[in-house]
Amino acid sequence: MNEAFRSEIWQKYWVPSISEWSRAESSVESICRIFAENGITSGKVLDLCCGTGRLSIWLAKKGFTAVGLDISSLYLEDARKRACEYGVESKVKFYLGDMRNVDDVVGLESPFDCVISFRNSIGFWGDKGDEMMFAKVRRMTKKGGVLLIGECD
Repeated sequence: MNEAFRSEIWQKYWVPSISEWSRAESSVESICRIFAENGITSGKVLDLCCGTGRLSIWLAKKGFTAVGLDISSLYLEDARKRACEYGVESKVKFYLGDMRNVDDVVGLESPFDCVISFRNSIGFWGDKGDEMMFAKVRRMTKKGGVLLIGECD
């Protein structure tokens, strides 16, 4: 299946559930605890495959600067709207792009203190795609930075 077709399919049929937003604040509380356990209580976070921005926006509300990257222009449009609604539009930026090209898309925003990827984005492009993306993300992360991959909402 070609990549453009795969992208169109999930953009058309995958709709984020309301429960993701209803649990975003508590998810970010847990994320911030993990960051703090690693000595990070502020800084810049890269949210890979950020979707509608639920984690980026709540991280910005917690005082972090957040950079969200997603391949869906529809999701990013919603994320930008919600950032304004939550009053954090100056603390969060959203970029359109493929996570495999993370360095080209958000490289000028680096270095990052933390990188997060939640839900089902890891594995979507296969092991080689993930390995390439993780190598790029590592180069864009400060020494001692945290990479957090999770499945919670």
